[in-house]
Amino acid sequence: MNGNLLIALIINISLLYFMATILTEMRPLRKLLKIHEKSSQQRILLGLIFGLLSISGTYTGFNFQGAVVNTRVISTVAAGLVGGPIAGVVAGLIGGIHRYFFNPEGFTSLACGIGTFFFGVIGALSYRRYTRSKNKSITLVSLVVLSELLQAIIILAIVKPFEDAVALERAIFLPKILISSVGLLLFMRTLSRMYHNVSIELVEQQSLALLIAQECLPFLREGLDHPVAMQKVTDTVCRMLPEYGVLLTDRVGVVASSGFEGL
Repeated sequence: MNGNLLIALIINISLLYFMATILTEMRPLRKLLKIHEKSSQQRILLGLIFGLLSISGTYTGFNFQGAVVNTRVISTVAAGLVGGPIAGVVAGLIGGIHRYFFNPEGFTSLACGIGTFFFGVIGALSYRRYTRSKNKSITLVSLVVLSELLQAIIILAIVKPFEDAVALERAIFLPKILISSVGLLLFMRTLSRMYHNVSIELVEQQSLALLIAQECLPFLREGLDHPVAMQKVTDTVCRMLPEYGVLLTDRVGVVASSGFEGL
């Protein structure tokens, strides 16, 4: 096993993991990922994002025996697993087309471009199976093995001379499966951690809402026509949510307010 190749692949997945961590901390993407019933436009947007991650994998790849060895399979397969068939196909198209035109004269460019597209298709076809899987780790490793096996078959079928293709696959096949499997596990675990954090945030928000309602209920019973009680309502909400101003109105005007004194 080539030591330089192994180090390059580890660096590749480290950069991808770093980017995934940053992306999951971005509020717009977090909102997009936590939507269960995504629209077609939202799935296309996810495909574009994961397609860009696939492109980044090409740029951070390692030139080895005339090929660009990378872990592009991770983000491309993940697109289908996270965003469904549309996202997987879009990411595969973007990553595959870019890989071909990145170095159209390269002796594996066409084969790798086709393979990248099929990475997205594999992720797309595995979307429902993955979501229902009881042992997701084994499923993810199996998808990497299947994807890299398909990529190897495409390379051996297309790349000439055949002897060079065999020598290339003999050198990179096992390291890519090993590193990409670890990378996909880490990548999906990062997303799972984000989903878990979002769930915790939702529970905390619901608990806080119930607590506010419980605190305000005695004052609300006095009615909107009771200014002192309504002022206590806004004061209570403002005390429990100090970063917000609170305004309570009826159809005519402002009944009570808190948190706007400094404005």
